[in-house]
Amino acid sequence: MLTINTNLAAQTAATNAGRANEGVRESSERLTTGLRINKAADDVSGAAMANRLETNVNKTAQFIKNANDGVNMIQAADSALQAQQEVVQRMQELAFKAENGTNVADDQALIQKEFDQLAKELVRNAKTAEFNGKPLIDGSLSAAINVGTGANNQIDIAVGATDITGVIAADGTMAMELKSATHADAAAWKAEVHDKLATIAKGYNEQRADLGAAQNRLEFTTTNLENTHSNLTASLSATQDTDFAAETSELAKQKLLAKAGQAMLSQANKAPEEVTQLLR
Repeated sequence: MLTINTNLAAQTAATNAGRANEGVRESSERLTTGLRINKAADDVSGAAMANRLETNVNKTAQFIKNANDGVNMIQAADSALQAQQEVVQRMQELAFKAENGTNVADDQALIQKEFDQLAKELVRNAKTAEFNGKPLIDGSLSAAINVGTGANNQIDIAVGATDITGVIAADGTMAMELKSATHADAAAWKAEVHDKLATIAKGYNEQRADLGAAQNRLEFTTTNLENTHSNLTASLSATQDTDFAAETSELAKQKLLAKAGQAMLSQANKAPEEVTQLLR
């Protein structure tokens, strides 16, 4: 039926051309953003899933950072304790040197001076070693490293104190004197100096062992978190990222349909002219 007031063919062509143009717009948006889901209407359930996955990806990334911060703190504490061990080793050397019968009084005095300074360094380092304002080796270090949600996902790090008052008193005065008349015999010398220094060295060894065990645990945890992060990121990508191969094909299709729709609309608009042929 030929009509003038209503051109159904033109309306159909216009509708289809509009749909094709909308398809071109959507494909262009997905290609320029790299995202298949740019608004909830694109995929209602997919948008919700992508949001949950992105939250989990971000949380896991933060847990990895937390674990790495914990490792860095442990390494700082371990370095401070290693310095303490080196000082104690030198003090042990000096103690054996002072015991040698070839020394004269002046030699003993010089050895004692170095020994006293090293003892003061033990105290200074124990009081001042810190990480981000947290004391490391004074016995107060206690930190819960958050590597997940909930109390069960916290890794506790604690470092006890090594008692060095046998070498230097709390008020800074020397509590240990190298070989002198006050050491009546070799047994007393061993008990007053060598045994105390050995106990201090053992304390530092135990502290470092605790730190090393905690660091190993954190590193295993970090590896697990990194694997989890990779898997979550892959899931997020599969949910929301644009498949460029498929989308470029869809864009080409929609562009072709849009051009075809425009051509058909042009033809449909010429149809009413045929009515004038009947009026001649």
